[in-house]
Amino acid sequence: MASTLTHRSGGRRHVVQVQTRTAAQDAYGEAILTWTTVHARNVEIKSLSGTELIEARKIQANATHWITMLYDNQVTPQSRFVWGSRTFEILHVVNPEERNKLYNVLVREKVV
Repeated sequence: MASTLTHRSGGRRHVVQVQTRTAAQDAYGEAILTWTTVHARNVEIKSLSGTELIEARKIQANATHWITMLYDNQVTPQSRFVWGSRTFEILHVVNPEERNKLYNVLVREKVV
């Protein structure tokens, strides 16, 4: 059985916005953090459950989903994904076998 850290991507049917945090200043010169969309990517979003949930929580206790995508060096734990009205914080990025072909990204869905 394959480890959840190296699972293969199925159909990448979800289109997410990859966003990075940027700092700006308001009218009073105070720093404010905003998010800027870098680009869109096709990904597979999979809710964690059962054994996958237990394994993923060994890495990050508050993980809720895996996102599988083609390699993208702009995706880091300082980025986030937006899919429709849903936002996913990036907790951990796995580059299987360090081959720069696929990313398995452990995320937490932000609930507003």
